[in-house]
Amino acid sequence: MAEFPDFSKYGYQIKRELGRNVAGGRLTYLANRILPQNSSANNAENWVVIKQFQFATTSANWSDFKAHDREIKVLQSLDRPGIPKYLDSFETPTGFCMVQEYKEAKSLGILRSFEPEQIKQIALDLLGILVYLQSLNPLVIHRDIKPENILVAENSAGSLKVYLVDFGFAQMGGGEVAMSSMVKGTLGFMAPEQLFNRNLTPASDLYGLGASLICLLTATKSMEVGKLLDENYHFEFRELLPKLSRRWISWLEKMVEPDPKNRYANAAEALAALQPIYVNRTPEVKLSPSPIELAASKVGETLRVQVLIKNSVPETLLTGWWEVAPHPNDPPQPPLLKGENDPPQPPLLRGENDPPQPPLLRGENDPLQPPLLSHSWISFSPSRFADNRVVCEILINTRKLRTGQVYDRQLLLHTNGVPETQTVSLTVQTAPVPIAVRKLPRRFLGLLFLVAAGGSVVALESMMTLVTVAIAGFVTWAGLSRILGSRNHWLKVLVAFLTTMVVAGIAGFGIGVVLGATATGLWTTAIAAAVTVATGASLLATATGVRKNFGTGWAIALCLLTAICGITFGLGLKLQLLASPWLLAIATTAPVLALVLILPASDRRRLAKYRQSEQHLIES
Repeated sequence: MAEFPDFSKYGYQIKRELGRNVAGGRLTYLANRILPQNSSANNAENWVVIKQFQFATTSANWSDFKAHDREIKVLQSLDRPGIPKYLDSFETPTGFCMVQEYKEAKSLGILRSFEPEQIKQIALDLLGILVYLQSLNPLVIHRDIKPENILVAENSAGSLKVYLVDFGFAQMGGGEVAMSSMVKGTLGFMAPEQLFNRNLTPASDLYGLGASLICLLTATKSMEVGKLLDENYHFEFRELLPKLSRRWISWLEKMVEPDPKNRYANAAEALAALQPIYVNRTPEVKLSPSPIELAASKVGETLRVQVLIKNSVPETLLTGWWEVAPHPNDPPQPPLLKGENDPPQPPLLRGENDPPQPPLLRGENDPLQPPLLSHSWISFSPSRFADNRVVCEILINTRKLRTGQVYDRQLLLHTNGVPETQTVSLTVQTAPVPIAVRKLPRRFLGLLFLVAAGGSVVALESMMTLVTVAIAGFVTWAGLSRILGSRNHWLKVLVAFLTTMVVAGIAGFGIGVVLGATATGLWTTAIAAAVTVATGASLLATATGVRKNFGTGWAIALCLLTAICGITFGLGLKLQLLASPWLLAIATTAPVLALVLILPASDRRRLAKYRQSEQHLIES
């Protein structure tokens, strides 16, 4: 049985040796405090660690003693979970002793197996400790972060407690360090600026932490860390970790950059960069179609589009959820109730090989994952997914939108892949207003009126020809419209034109025969042809415009009324002594004017009333 120093007069009883550094003159013991018999102290709180510096009996030198003294001074100023507290110190004939809290935890110097998520949690906890050390004034630089100085305890539930120990080489404040103390770090874990006696910064400790994490991930012993370094002090380990995500690898590589300018500036920056990183191999997100453009043909129609989301990276599981980016015209989005088509409690933003229920993409103090929100007129089925190939249906409820508008929105697809958030542009064209403002072709109506009136004055003797031809041309066009519908306008014009020419020729020649003069008949034929062609053309144009907005019945009635109004007005001018044409002109003008003025005004009132009913709907 080994003989241990007797520290009973100092109030401690040694149980066993924990470690020894003969060259440095340091021995570490596990001991318990000797308490009075009536003490009610918890037995777990009774265990302590005693570090003894044997200055007189070893090969240690003065710088070794100063390291021991420095650790006491540093620990006296620290108070944070994760750093065993300084409790006491005393001097013995054989050395100088320091007493610390004891933590039931093993160092990472002993190779152990951890899941990647657990290693990430170790990194988060250690960075939290470094953030604390670097927030002090002056800041504390540990200078010897390596697996042996990191203790990790794991309980039965799988949760970890991480501790950073051995502040013997710690330095308060940045700047240069003496060569004698600098070389006391551990090769492979010392930052190059520490190795070459350059200024130390908050980034210096990040190097040792990154190197320790790389050894843990690659199952490399501390003494063999040199196998991971090339001649330029670059760590080469990417090929050893094929299942880890590229972002996690890149983060580690930045932690151990030889040039401190290329590392994270401090622990807080490194912690913020690590928290959202997914440590397992990252899926790649591909979706189609993008962007999405939809148009409604009916008022209140529900539009649907299917989006295919794929991940082709092997040994990964793509998980994600949809969100609609906030828009100033949309009402607030309440939390979404779970849909019947959603997978049951999917492991959101998790990889296939992750340990059960890890705090994914979250640091120790991060808020919970935000809940899914229910949008007022855009929904997704499923809204969450956990699959490498999934078809999501996007539904657009246009009943809540205004008619005749274009709505532009941004859909956000959040995943555990690359990219983490993908933006999909959505454009929705709602159906036209069901109450349209119908416009009468006023220019064509006026042209038809003028042509009919002028033809009556110029060719009074061929009045019957004019009327007959006009009616024949219009009837021909109306008949063709019913047969051909809205197509073949030029065919209808050609047939109507030929018909009017034939009728004009026959009627004009007949009138000429009645008058008994061939020359007069030819002249009359020419006049009748010109007038009837002009009348037929204006009649066709007018009827086409009216029929477009009001239908064939309105086109026939309005065109005939306008033509008769023009003809009787022309007759009234030519036959000034007869009142009948004037009365007929007035009689036919009144309904035409009424239709021209009243119909569009009525449509506008109906449209305004309809728009008023849409005030509660969502604006574009």
